[in-house]
Amino acid sequence: MVFLAWEDDRCIGMGVLAGPSDVDLHLGVLVEDQRQRRRVGTALVTALINEARRRDVRRIHADVMGEDHQLVVILRRLGKTTASVESGVFSVGIDLCRQPDDFS
Repeated sequence: MVFLAWEDDRCIGMGVLAGPSDVDLHLGVLVEDQRQRRRVGTALVTALINEARRRDVRRIHADVMGEDHQLVVILRRLGKTTASVESGVFSVGIDLCRQPDDFS
């Protein structure tokens, strides 16, 4: 799955969900530097997650640069997450089968 974010006639962001199976996918998002922190990435992630749930995807994995704590917070809102840090990169797994509110 690929979603693009446009501003007028210019592509300013891209989000991708891909993987070897239909139930466990990898999430990747790229937003133009000047458009970061303007909710473009959040919109792409939200659209991808909604489509993934519609297609019964069960789990998503994302690697997040260590300085992007805000993205980790956004990902944790999507479902039950597991996270680890290695070499300055957060490795986040998101279980889409259950909402984060299901967990205390």
